[in-house]
Amino acid sequence: MNNKLKYIFIILFFTFASYLFCNPFLGNSSKKLETNNIEQDTENETVKNNTTPTPVRSSKQRESLIKKQKILREKLGKFFFDLKNSSDKTHNQKIIWNILLASFLYGIFHAAGPGHRKTIVFSMYLTRKSKIWEPAVTGLALAFLHGGTAIFLMMLFSGISSSISAKTNNVAIYLEGFSYLLIIVTAVVLLIHEIISFIKYQNSSSVCTNENSQNKIGYISFLISGCYPCPGAILVLVLSFTLKILKIGIASVLAMSLGMSIPIIFSAYLAWFGKTGIFKILKQNEKQASITAFILSCFGYVLLIGFSLYIALPFFLNLHF
Repeated sequence: MNNKLKYIFIILFFTFASYLFCNPFLGNSSKKLETNNIEQDTENETVKNNTTPTPVRSSKQRESLIKKQKILREKLGKFFFDLKNSSDKTHNQKIIWNILLASFLYGIFHAAGPGHRKTIVFSMYLTRKSKIWEPAVTGLALAFLHGGTAIFLMMLFSGISSSISAKTNNVAIYLEGFSYLLIIVTAVVLLIHEIISFIKYQNSSSVCTNENSQNKIGYISFLISGCYPCPGAILVLVLSFTLKILKIGIASVLAMSLGMSIPIIFSAYLAWFGKTGIFKILKQNEKQASITAFILSCFGYVLLIGFSLYIALPFFLNLHF
């Protein structure tokens, strides 16, 4: 038994220690989203007033990530202008491939910083049983919903006068803020459900009777919560729209989304492998496995609720109706 506890401790230690690199609770907190980039680019187009929504909280990124993203943004801007001014088809193909590669790399570095649902997927896979392929699908879905929402908003506002960036910026803040509200409500409901089920069935073989329906409710809610636009994708789309090469901008955002999915998938698998490793150790003792599953699930939901409240509190406190 002591050996089992030792192995469990080691698995938990490395799971959470590896995860600290992307934990939004670490670092210097700021009330500004990464949409600061958009605000900086559009500050001459719009005037702040009392109805401007307050962004959710975001931790300061590491300087190395900021520098890499800045370099890639500058390269992307140069590639877009080169493509607009070039009439050589062969050269244009090379430029397009450069755009896609730079977008993919930008997506990786962009999502490696705080946010982008890494804490959410980490918490989610501490609370649910899933097959080995599911964290990869979840990461891809969240990343493409993130980029896809930016494309949708761009198409929605492209025919409207005034600043596209300013409009999408405000909508992005509202969507992200309310997505955290959805996460909080879902996590609270599922936490209560988990506690009631454990108390009711702890001496029965039907402890996991309602687990499938619980998993579906949580999974759908978490996916819906990913429907807020990526500020980096909005910048790319605004530039491509201005240069009248929006199709290339959309392709760039899709490549960016693929890159963003990698850190998200990595975060999901940290929790998945940790939880799976623990249950392999305890598979011969059903009662211990059940108690461990309950503790991990409760911890995951509490982490999710606490994280979401911390991140979204500035938005909730300054919400205007």
